[in-house]
Amino acid sequence: MSYQDSLDSASNGLGALKDTARSRVGSVKGKLNRAAGSVQDAYGKARGLAGDGYARALTEARRGVSEVEGRVRENPLASLGLVAGVGVVLGLLLGLGALSARDHYRH
Repeated sequence: MSYQDSLDSASNGLGALKDTARSRVGSVKGKLNRAAGSVQDAYGKARGLAGDGYARALTEARRGVSEVEGRVRENPLASLGLVAGVGVVLGLLLGLGALSARDHYRH
């Protein structure tokens, strides 16, 4: 094999290698673009679902506030008594928790 034949063979080999590399890069690019599109679609769906969930939660919260407000207006003394009772129970529970924590760290 002559020197020129060796150069031609090497050039052909490099050309084939270059074509293979281009093909593989194109294939990877295509896969990455499809994956990016899938991620964007999933993000869009998740965002839409989250927005819908937020809207529903907000509507329910407003409905609940309105219902509680109506009941308080109908019977303010009972509402006040209920709130006072809850406050006393929470105060007792928090007080017991503080005592328990204090005793725990004493030993």
